[in-house]
This record gives sequence, structure tokens and C-alpha cells, in this order.
Amino acid sequence: MIGDREIALNVTPTIPLKMRGVRVPLYKVDNVWIDAYFIKYVEFKYNRVLMIRDKADPIDPQLKPVSTDELTSLIMDGYYDLQDLMRSVADRIETKRSIRVLEVLALPAYNPSLYLARRENEAVILPLLRMLNKLYEELINKIRSKGYSGIGSIEISLRNNKILVNGKVNRTYTNFYENDNGFRSKLDEILNAML
Repeated sequence: MIGDREIALNVTPTIPLKMRGVRVPLYKVDNVWIDAYFIKYVEFKYNRVLMIRDKADPIDPQLKPVSTDELTSLIMDGYYDLQDLMRSVADRIETKRSIRVLEVLALPAYNPSLYLARRENEAVILPLLRMLNKLYEELINKIRSKGYSGIGSIEISLRNNKILVNGKVNRTYTNFYENDNGFRSKLDEILNAML
């Protein structure tokens, strides 16, 4: 009611679209769970280590998992890919460092903020890669010492271009969906087939 007039609003209730979801297999290694399906579709192999979770449901998956041997191989490929990337980044940083010294000496009107801006990316990238390396080393040690001890699943669904894991937005899987063509195309293919 506005003032002394009543206004009738023509509101059509919205009916939520049924979310499509799929149960994805995960293998347990010690206290972590590793995605045993989408890991093989991740475009940038060094990111495979991000496909780990701290829990899974004791429900049968809808998708067929890779074998444990293939999963170990995929993880090792990701680890070796990361090692190559770290060497490449370190070499680039070292090469640029020696060139920059010459730039600084040769430029009478040297701009220190420009130099710092260039170095900022290097200061961020290498520590992130080292963190991924540490995750890989811990995961590989767990696989070697404990082996795989079970299979579970999580439900992955898509809503508003966000990935939900067991009904809650998951930043890691959403990041894969937004930035990894291999992951995104395979998930879209599976969800579209379920229509």
C-alpha cells in the first residue's frame, strides 16, 4: 500500500530450474581424496594437485574412475610438468635479472616503480609454484607410503557458472571451470548429456 492507494503487483513466482549434477569418483589416500575422473581432463597438468579434497561421500559414483595406476601416472605427470615450469620461470627470472642490471646502468632517467612492477609478478609466481610443489611432494609420499584405501564420491553441479560440490559453491572447481578448457568442456559434455 502506498499512501491511501493499494497497488497490485503482477508477480509471477519463479520456479527454480532443476540443477543438473553428477557423482564424481574420488580415491582415498591417507586423509585426502583425489578426483579420479576430471583430473585427466585438466589442461594445465601442473594444476592436477589442486584436485584433492578433505572428504567424500560413501556413495557410488556415476562416472567411471581412472585406475589407481593411471591416477598415479597422472599425478606424476603433473609433478614433472610443474618441475619443468619452475625451472623455466627460474631461468627467465635469472636472465631478466642480468638484463635489468644493464638497463638500470644504461638509463639515466631510471624509473624505480617500473622496475618494481616488473619484479612483482616474479615475486608472486615462484612462491605459488613452490606451494604446488610441496603439495605434490606430500601427496606422492602418501601414495607411496599408504597407497589407495577406498573410493567415494562428491556431487558436482553447475549453477550460474559456479561449480557446487555437494550443494556448496567450490572455489577450486569453479576456478577450473572458468579457466581450464579441458575441465570445462568435459563437465559441460557430461551435464548436457544428462538433460
